[in-house]
Amino acid sequence: MFALAASVAHEISQPLSGLIANTDTCLRMLAATQPDITGAQGTVRRMLRDLSRASELIARLRAMFGEQELALESFDLNAAVREVILVSSADQTRSAVFIASVLADDLPQIVGDRRQLQLIIVNLIRHAVTATQAATDRGRELLLRTEREAGNRVRLTLRDAALELSPLTAEALSCAAHTMASDGMGIGLFVSRSIIERHRGHLWVERNAGVPGTTFSFSIPGIAGD
Repeated sequence: MFALAASVAHEISQPLSGLIANTDTCLRMLAATQPDITGAQGTVRRMLRDLSRASELIARLRAMFGEQELALESFDLNAAVREVILVSSADQTRSAVFIASVLADDLPQIVGDRRQLQLIIVNLIRHAVTATQAATDRGRELLLRTEREAGNRVRLTLRDAALELSPLTAEALSCAAHTMASDGMGIGLFVSRSIIERHRGHLWVERNAGVPGTTFSFSIPGIAGD
């Protein structure tokens, strides 16, 4: 519990510190003799980014520790993935990291909390983008794939060429304070696993065979008969 509390405090303090610094910068730009409107607009966009990070972290904590029921609905995972890629386009542009997607045509519909599952995908993408951006000696492409598994299940995988977890053991998914990247959510994997398990699925991570990087995957059941 101490490790979890320290991790949460650290992760929330990062976007809040950014908000304070950017608010001060924005006010100075607007108060200048010749206000820097363009610069202020960019600062506000960074503030919105930090607010989004803090909001996502709080949403994940509520999902993990709260007693509320999942907001279940039937939906197409591919459509949810396309929405996430669109939302992540700004991160891709800033970091010059490209997300390639291979989405299977034969996926069954799934029943789940669309927003929570999308938050997991967003979290994995952001960590992979950060790691890929930092690794200048490797490819700058991520591969996001969906596929149908036996037993009418649906699998999503995100493969990168940069992120290294050492050691890659079950502890990476069971430790609340484990972090995937230096500026990422320290509770990302732990909370993501909890959400996937509430959807009767499982989440795992593997080293890429023979090449640098990591592949994150989760598998959840599809609707019977689809």
